[in-house]
Amino acid sequence: ADWADRFGQFLNMPPEIPDTVSLATKEESPSLVGFEDLGEALAGDTDYTFLFKLFAGCAVASYGLKYGELLFGFPFEANVYLGLSIIFVPSALNA
Repeated sequence: ADWADRFGQFLNMPPEIPDTVSLATKEESPSLVGFEDLGEALAGDTDYTFLFKLFAGCAVASYGLKYGELLFGFPFEANVYLGLSIIFVPSALNA
């Protein structure tokens, strides 16, 4: 820990907080699982079960994307505004 304190001083960072000091942290809801929390959920999986789940998920998603467009009429219509909105709306939401 001494090297970390010296490196922190080099970067003008405050030293580590001792373990005796407790910070008030907000508990996260267990129902909200992000990608960074998947490690705990997939820790019991072997490589083969992970690859099987990955393949199955990709196969289901690709099948849904390929044949799901038949449920809607807009892929078969020439509408430039709808095409531009399909491009720009998700891009704006990710920005």
